[in-house]
Amino acid sequence: MKFENKSYSSNFSNPNPKIHFDKDNKSLIITTCWGHNVDSSPYIESILNFYSSKLKDRDFTSPFGSLDHLDFYENTLRTSILMANQSFFKKNNSDELVSGMEVFVLIQKSNTLYIAQVGQPHVLLKRGKSLNLIHTQPDLSCEYTNDKYELPPLPSKLFGTNKNLDVHISKIHCKKNDQLVLIKRSKVFPFNFTEKEEDISLDSVSNYLVANNVDLPFWLGILDIT
Repeated sequence: MKFENKSYSSNFSNPNPKIHFDKDNKSLIITTCWGHNVDSSPYIESILNFYSSKLKDRDFTSPFGSLDHLDFYENTLRTSILMANQSFFKKNNSDELVSGMEVFVLIQKSNTLYIAQVGQPHVLLKRGKSLNLIHTQPDLSCEYTNDKYELPPLPSKLFGTNKNLDVHISKIHCKKNDQLVLIKRSKVFPFNFTEKEEDISLDSVSNYLVANNVDLPFWLGILDIT
């Protein structure tokens, strides 16, 4: 695994994501705090600790039930985030809503990527000549922007703002030389890299995004799967 990222700002800007990348354990966690700035480290640790404990002891219980359509790893990842969400809400937002986070968690087991997320980034898979959209999460500014003006980025889904949480789960059976492209941006649109056989790069994707709309800020990450 190899991970690189960069940001682009215009007249608007996005909060800077916090990156937790563990090459040895093949995990990637991205948190973006909105509102009052909160240290995400305890919640990242909580997610990883519960996930690790559940793998070691499958009888380890939680207050959240399993979903029948998800496998063991998907359910474990979902539960890990739900437990951390309750902790965040109780500590920061139980009396007054002051902060929230977008959360992206990826863990690789053998040749499978397990992804759980609340909010952005958009997730695309580069395989061979094609770039395929895995998941997209338009933000509120995308919904309310018109042709005359752009609105600053505004998330539509946040971790920690409510006791209940909708966690999106993705599972990707990966192949050697796959690349995962992660984009935090108000708008996502069809990409066309099909004419290129070589790996895409931070520069090639960021140039493409800027050329599409110079006014939209974004954060971009590329994960090389080996």
